Amino acid sequence: MQSHSTHRAVEVVARGTVFDHIGVNLMKGDETYPFAIAPNAVVTPRGGVLVAWTAGAYEVSPNAVIMGRETYDGGKTWTYEPFVIADRPDHGLINVAFIHARQRMLIFYNDYLGRVKASHGWFIDGTEDVWLAESHDTGYYWSDPRQLTDFHQKRQPYMLQIRENGLRLAGGELVLPVGYHTRHFPPARPDEFRNGFGVLRSEDDGKTWRRCLLETNDPNRLFDEPAIAQCADGSLLMYLRTNTGTMWQSRSHDGGRTWAQPADTGIVAAPASVALAKLPDGRFVLAWNDHPAKRTFLSVAVSSDEGKTWTGPDVIDMVCIQPMPPMQHEQAANVALMVDDEGLVWMVWAHIAWYGEGAYGSIKYARLKVRD
Repeated sequence: MQSHSTHRAVEVVARGTVFDHIGVNLMKGDETYPFAIAPNAVVTPRGGVLVAWTAGAYEVSPNAVIMGRETYDGGKTWTYEPFVIADRPDHGLINVAFIHARQRMLIFYNDYLGRVKASHGWFIDGTEDVWLAESHDTGYYWSDPRQLTDFHQKRQPYMLQIRENGLRLAGGELVLPVGYHTRHFPPARPDEFRNGFGVLRSEDDGKTWRRCLLETNDPNRLFDEPAIAQCADGSLLMYLRTNTGTMWQSRSHDGGRTWAQPADTGIVAAPASVALAKLPDGRFVLAWNDHPAKRTFLSVAVSSDEGKTWTGPDVIDMVCIQPMPPMQHEQAANVALMVDDEGLVWMVWAHIAWYGEGAYGSIKYARLKVRD
């Protein structure tokens, strides 16, 4: 890719804040949901845009919930108060993804199960399952959630992570990108490490789901938080977060049932989530942290040939990467993309800062027009 640009491929039509942090000392157990991370967005059946995110006292805090806020005017105004979408007492929820399915929205989220109270606070046993609920309106009312995976019940210490939105394929199948790995990375015992990626796949409009995963099991390389788009020939392109300093990719030629071995794209990328969206005209939009290690230079690029080549990255947000005092750190990350009914791209992300004992997370958005 080329060097950073000033919005060459995209025009920022609007940008702003969906939710701003509350200035309190979060690490001392405040449970009023002031710390916001891992957002995603979807067009609701009634024509609004719903942005949802994880909210808690800190990342993967106990009793973290999924919250949301909606706009009907392109982000100029939002519903007065954020509302709770999903809440499971004594469980920590994180990550959110959506799929459109026949006049309703499906919402997916991760539930960190098996939390243990220790003298120094809470920690997790590393088991992370996927849950699903449905909405037929604005996203304010949801069905009772149901569990799609059961690693915890089987005492398998896996983290099956979602991050980006799923797709309804041309044939009607639903696919949700997922990555999974055993709880510790790098692993203490490389021979016991398990890692892979793929999709949860439904052929009956979301009633039942099947895991379609490729195992890689490389103890030195972690593949996680995939994003997918469907190509004109029906194949699926997947981009993957890694720990290698670059983004990797895989492809499926059978609707997500099987996946090719991952290959390095050469695109410089931090160990952070990546996002992929397809415009009505067939072009792809990619969003990621264009830095080999730091979660800064949150950028977008556009492809007219389904990922073979990309425009130079346009930086949408960034943070200081100069050395900071101990216990201080900032990042612009957790990016997700969605295309609205006007063909504009919604980019949502978290702007996060840690200062001493405080952690502060805000949810940002930008509405982008891809230039011809």
